[in-house]
Amino acid sequence: MAIRSDKKILSPSLSISFGQEIEFNEMGIRKGNYTTREKRVEILFNYDNGREGAIIEPWEDPDFDVYTHTDRYGFMHKQVPPTTSQKMQQIERERAQKWNKMIGTEWETKYRTSDKLRKRVYKGIPNSLRGPVWSKIIALDSIKSKDIYERAKFLAREYSPDLMQIDVDVMRTLREHVHFRERYSSKQQALFHVLSAYSMFNKRIGYCQGMASVTGLLLMYLREEEEAFWALIALTNTKYQMHEMYTEDMNKFHLFTGHHCVLRERLIPKIDAHLKNNEVPETMYLAKMLVQLFFGVLPYELVLRIWDALFLDGPGVIMAASILIFKINRKTILSLESNELLEFLTVMGEAVKIDHDKFMQDLMLMVDELSKENILLPTETKAPNTYQLFQDFKASHEDNLQIGIIQGLPKKPPKILKKKSSGYQTSETVPDLIHNLPLNYGSLERDGAVAVS
Repeated sequence: MAIRSDKKILSPSLSISFGQEIEFNEMGIRKGNYTTREKRVEILFNYDNGREGAIIEPWEDPDFDVYTHTDRYGFMHKQVPPTTSQKMQQIERERAQKWNKMIGTEWETKYRTSDKLRKRVYKGIPNSLRGPVWSKIIALDSIKSKDIYERAKFLAREYSPDLMQIDVDVMRTLREHVHFRERYSSKQQALFHVLSAYSMFNKRIGYCQGMASVTGLLLMYLREEEEAFWALIALTNTKYQMHEMYTEDMNKFHLFTGHHCVLRERLIPKIDAHLKNNEVPETMYLAKMLVQLFFGVLPYELVLRIWDALFLDGPGVIMAASILIFKINRKTILSLESNELLEFLTVMGEAVKIDHDKFMQDLMLMVDELSKENILLPTETKAPNTYQLFQDFKASHEDNLQIGIIQGLPKKPPKILKKKSSGYQTSETVPDLIHNLPLNYGSLERDGAVAVS
């Protein structure tokens, strides 16, 4: 591990000043702006202590007095939001009873791959059961690995180059939701933990800004922050293929954008010709659709239903939905030109009233039709599976921190450095530090001590 002084970080292959752009190849960390030591301590202190103990600047906590109404999903509004009718509430209660039965003891043997499951998913998962159903569909229990999340969080505290950017993005993510509106709230803490841990677990991605809102939505529905961590991993594995949507070159985004244009030319040629004639750049309006999975593009309830289908049918749902939005807005798009057209495309999901049930019915049909023609998705290389990412994580960090990711206790226990006025001084080794890395590390950090090898 690196031994730190007040001005530099020193390691076998690295000697740089804080703030310099660096590359941690030997340590498995991607290129990026390294978070300064001072800023790292400040960020960790605030998230460790939460809202009651953090140092919060006045501008970090916006005045939410203007938001006096909350909808059923927890979002705050200035005006009274639409309410769910008694009839729809009764329908959802009846659906919840059916879903409870389906995700019970017969899930694997009777329902997991059934047509009934698919029809019910596109009809809509009851909001009260969305988390448990997502967990079942993604098969989170089968991909989770003991202790990896806690160890990734520990590594992130010391080595993630992305902590500063993650902190900034946490502060501005979902701030109109009751669980995220207060600075350093429990949900903001969880979001910071998941994103920082992921930045260490998947070194091929690290952190990308589009991941914050996606992870925030996962945290709203999954029971624990560790489940959101593994769900984020699942989204980047072989089935969901979102891996290169978040890499530095955003290769998947460009690949999906190109395929969207191919489908648009084939399925809605008049709209395609109109957009080309107006020279509208696709990246200006497709980023939120593809990278944030329609979050901020469509009404929240419809976003959830698209996610329901995405978890079941995979990334082809994203491609089909991106075309369907244009079909719904066909008349308006063809009536606009130039800047007005571009402005509309960035808000078109909110510009017209969409029948959500009709949208999902059409989406299911489009996914099926494009699948039959074998044009639902572009031809591409497969994303790494979870096992590959796990092996990468182990290979990159096990020797670096000597914390025995798989094989138990380390050969060499860490030592504790106590900060003196003259610098750092080594004290006795503390073998039992290994048994509770995140907790002990956090308390040591706040006391001015750091673990080193």
